Amino acid sequence: MCWPYPAWEMKLRPLPAEETEGVMYYDPAATGERIQNLRKDREVTQEQLAIDLNISDRYMRNLEKGEKVPSVDLFVELRERFGSSLYYIVLGVSASQREQELQDQLQMLRKELKEMQRRILVMLEMLGESA
Repeated sequence: MCWPYPAWEMKLRPLPAEETEGVMYYDPAATGERIQNLRKDREVTQEQLAIDLNISDRYMRNLEKGEKVPSVDLFVELRERFGSSLYYIVLGVSASQREQELQDQLQMLRKELKEMQRRILVMLEMLGESA
């Protein structure tokens, strides 16, 4: 694959809303803001949280500013520390929103299953008539 310019010259840009509709999009700045809000809600300083997470206070500041992205391990530690869901910390989706999305998907899958069962029955009837 040939790019029009070298990778080191590529500029990352946020995607327009019409390109991200229905797509999960990770925003480091928004994640940092959620981490900061969770920390402040519990009246914990950046330094205290950094010590608890075994990271530097500088790295903690950069996380909250969205300049650094936590590792998966750190996301899990943040989830446990704050008692929040990973969906909320990473994507800003509350548990109730995610539950509703899953319920909607389940309902759609049930409809598809019923339709597939109906089609199988029709095919079996057709096979029975031709035998």
